[in-house]
Amino acid sequence: MTFIPGFLIVLTLKINDVNKITKIILSLGLSIFIIMTLSFLVNITLISFGYSHPISLNNLLIGFDLLIIFLLLINYKINPQDYILKKINTKKTEKIFLIILILLVTLSILGTYAMQLTQNNIFLLILLVSIPIYVIFATIYGTKIKRIYPIIILLIGLSLQLIFMLRFPHIAGADVNVEYFYFQTTLNTLKWNLNLVPNSPLDSCLSISLLPSVYQLFTKMPNPEYLFKGLYVFIFSFTPLIIYKISKKYVNSNYAFLASFFFMSQYFFMKTAASARTNLAVFFVALLVMVIFDDKLSDVQKKILALIFLIAVIISHYSTAYILLIVIGISWILTQIVAKKFQFKRNISILFLLLFASLIFLWYGQITEGAFTKGVYFMGKTFLGINNFFLNEMREDSLNKLVGVGLTSPILSYINLILTWTIFAFVGMGIINTFWKYKENLKISTFNIKCDLINKKIEIEFALMALIACFLLAITILLPFISKGYDLQRVYLIATVFLSIFFILGGLKISQFLKIKNKQYIILLLILIPYSLFSTGAVYEIAGFQSDATLSSNKTVVNQLYISDGECTSAIWISNNYINKTIYTPDSYSRNILISQGLIPLQLTDQYSIPRGNAKLKGYVYFSNFAITEGIKVNNSSLQIKDYNPLTYRNKIYDSGSSIFYN
Repeated sequence: MTFIPGFLIVLTLKINDVNKITKIILSLGLSIFIIMTLSFLVNITLISFGYSHPISLNNLLIGFDLLIIFLLLINYKINPQDYILKKINTKKTEKIFLIILILLVTLSILGTYAMQLTQNNIFLLILLVSIPIYVIFATIYGTKIKRIYPIIILLIGLSLQLIFMLRFPHIAGADVNVEYFYFQTTLNTLKWNLNLVPNSPLDSCLSISLLPSVYQLFTKMPNPEYLFKGLYVFIFSFTPLIIYKISKKYVNSNYAFLASFFFMSQYFFMKTAASARTNLAVFFVALLVMVIFDDKLSDVQKKILALIFLIAVIISHYSTAYILLIVIGISWILTQIVAKKFQFKRNISILFLLLFASLIFLWYGQITEGAFTKGVYFMGKTFLGINNFFLNEMREDSLNKLVGVGLTSPILSYINLILTWTIFAFVGMGIINTFWKYKENLKISTFNIKCDLINKKIEIEFALMALIACFLLAITILLPFISKGYDLQRVYLIATVFLSIFFILGGLKISQFLKIKNKQYIILLLILIPYSLFSTGAVYEIAGFQSDATLSSNKTVVNQLYISDGECTSAIWISNNYINKTIYTPDSYSRNILISQGLIPLQLTDQYSIPRGNAKLKGYVYFSNFAITEGIKVNNSSLQIKDYNPLTYRNKIYDSGSSIFYN
């Protein structure tokens, strides 16, 4: 189900000139797209015939089997030859690197197991230090192991992602709790529920409702939470491989490998299990970029695949689709301006852009509605917030840290800040040099000058997309409200798809300036290795600053994400016994437990600011273990529940020690 439908489409389209790795990536992306769209079509078709449970296992089996048979018959007529996988004979050096890598994956699993049992993070710290060391040797021996780079990239990615996925026994994160609610509700009703939560944009995200539901129906996973987390970890682990494929077109294997590791070194990559819909959408964005600029695909193949992955982005995540539309739209406008002076092949047409905008309006504005309304509201708030340009309160707190404000551990944080801005400088240098020496670096038919730093010239459209991605990052930082309404990390995640190769190009240009000729990767490693150690939290943990729940044993830090079995039992009891009234919680952690574990509708939960005095709320009040142990925030100070006066006017109807419920 994960590969065969997509692989049959690859064969049907006669995509024969690309290598096997590209075929595998395309097969995965196409199969995930088919699962979402086919289950959606089965859902709306059978509902129109009066079925109350349209996506039952039997209905899905019939739908998938008919599709597979149809694709097999077409493929038999178009492509009658057999497809044979050839045996790969590995060399001694390759075997050594693969054996070490498998040990690292094993260490990732054992390390998280040790953290759960004993709160000892020594194995995870060994892993997080070993991976950069492994990357150094993999770069040095690049000419001998370049054949297995794709396997190395996949397994390094999994090693990093499994830590957060396995660290907590239940769903961990912020948005993932709501995403899991949509999955479980769809699974329980065996139906895609439009307007499940009134005016919610999440109805448009088939990536968190239908996709995991189909997998759960087919696999019958005993613990759906691990399927939910693991599904997105598995799919997103292929994104660095796509970055490798994109980069390898312009630089050699060594530097393409470092570009993929740059992508994996970002903070968001390790937290894949906490952000399902965003990461899946970014996976499709990377696929879209790969097929648009792949010279080995015909124009017809590009158009078909680009349309498929465009739709996949739209039905996966609304914000990512909006950002991609801005990137493609502005790049198309700039391309028209550049085309008046230079001649070059264009990969994006006005028809493609208009189709993209039309599909967004159709899906978000006409079918699901919530995402379109939210998008218009967000743009309006951003525009109206310009008058508050100089107010820091209108910007996310994390932005202040980019300028050295509010750093927790001064020395380490300043080193991390310097590394972060050095990374930005490398990316900026790569983009500036690409446009500054456009005759050598950009693919313009007028000039046949030898490339400056790269093996193959960069398409103008791709370079413009990277430039616009940088511009969007700057806008997110500068304009009020944007960072409040949309996390900078998400914008950076999408931008990194375009910018990873330019980090490499910036490093190569600096190496050229320093007259380093044979081992230019040294400059890249000097920045990338310590940056990865900081972004994974290894340096802070070794120095004794327990600020990351993934590696920390500090209960205050861990309890923000940790959901205990007792809290799950409490949430289920509340779900079965409460009357249809609002349940108030003192913080987002308590509310998340009710949503993901009790499956209590979002509109019946409310994260509120604790009122002063004897103010009363018409509804229930729920406290999770975090609120019980850390207290209630009242006037910027913590107050224990037993000392909170308004609760004396309420009846305690449930107290498990880890959860308290008042009427």
